[in-house]
Amino acid sequence: KLVDRVLRALDGSTQGEHTAVLCTLIDFSKAFDRQDPTLTIESFQDNGVRACLIPLLMSFFENRRMFVKWHDVISDLKTLPGGGPQGCSLGLWSFLSQTNDNPEHTSNEDIYNFVDDKSVLEVINLLSIGIASHNPKMRVPSNVLTSNIIIPAENLKTQDHLEKISDWTRRKQMKLNNQKTKNLIFNYSKNYQFSTDLKLEGEVVETVSETKLLGTIITSDLNWNKNTQSIVKQSNKRMSFLHKASKFTSNSDDLKKIYMLQVRSKLEQSAMLWHFGLTQKNRHQLERVQKSALRIILGKRYTSYNDALRLLNIESLEDRRKSLCLKFAKNCLKVDKLRKIFPKSSSVHGMSKRNVESFIVNRTLTERYLNSAVPQMQRLLNCYQKKQNETIRQLIMPVNRGLSKSVSLRN
Repeated sequence: KLVDRVLRALDGSTQGEHTAVLCTLIDFSKAFDRQDPTLTIESFQDNGVRACLIPLLMSFFENRRMFVKWHDVISDLKTLPGGGPQGCSLGLWSFLSQTNDNPEHTSNEDIYNFVDDKSVLEVINLLSIGIASHNPKMRVPSNVLTSNIIIPAENLKTQDHLEKISDWTRRKQMKLNNQKTKNLIFNYSKNYQFSTDLKLEGEVVETVSETKLLGTIITSDLNWNKNTQSIVKQSNKRMSFLHKASKFTSNSDDLKKIYMLQVRSKLEQSAMLWHFGLTQKNRHQLERVQKSALRIILGKRYTSYNDALRLLNIESLEDRRKSLCLKFAKNCLKVDKLRKIFPKSSSVHGMSKRNVESFIVNRTLTERYLNSAVPQMQRLLNCYQKKQNETIRQLIMPVNRGLSKSVSLRN
């Protein structure tokens, strides 16, 4: 959703809309370890937990102790002054309850939370935001691009949001990790390349050109070259499991399971996000890893990649990623919050058309947004629905013919 929001905002930049998106990735330092049990109980009360359950929750957080075991040696019991209980559902619920009032002074589509990670987007109109420039004769800046354009922090809503988050963090007795909090600027304008000097607790937030978000490398130009290189590198490291196993067994079924669990799972990590944006080179790099794995599994029986896929009953990575994208889209339709990504089309006049599409496809102005995840998955759903309707039509046609014949015989 975050990447789709960025692409939608930038989709009109080529049509004279000089727009950029500022993404601030906020990181909390040891968020679970810094939970205060007293504040957790207060948050449960504020969020409507029944009063009869509060004593039970208090007993769970009181007098929590731990010990450490190392090489069969057990330490003494130590009382924990705070921190959320990890390894149980209540530990996660307590964190979500305590952070439920985290400041969100912007629209919901511009805030993205995942447990203790928070990303805030700000769509910037470069023609009206108030751009400034440095005077290099007075001081040579270290955080300004060659364009010498900077957007002052006071002109950005994100600065006000960061200050509110900082105040909220102090009230909750937590701590922000200023070193890991970064800015990522998505800007395709050639004449308005800018930097900014956002501050968090008095320190300037560093602006980076790439970041890793939930295991996926996202770059400021939103291409997937570096992410593909990282996936291929890590997958090749995992191939050592397959190499070692092939020395002890030649059973292709066992080796196939090892490959699917250890290597292919990595090759498909977050595939729904980046599959449609891959270049032909990226696709070849990924497919090459599977080709090497099949060569190890089959050994001397390997003749060609297509024959190996047929012998082992394995799909090519290209076909499998398409299947995963379709499966993901169908599963989104079952979840209320994700169903909005794939809105169903409705007819105002009520007329039935022959080639009507079941789902609305986002309007795209650029090839960049056209070849992104959400518009392509919307098209996949429409193709899938058409095939389903055609199958049903073919099944119904013989029944209708039989009914018409019986009616004509009666007449």
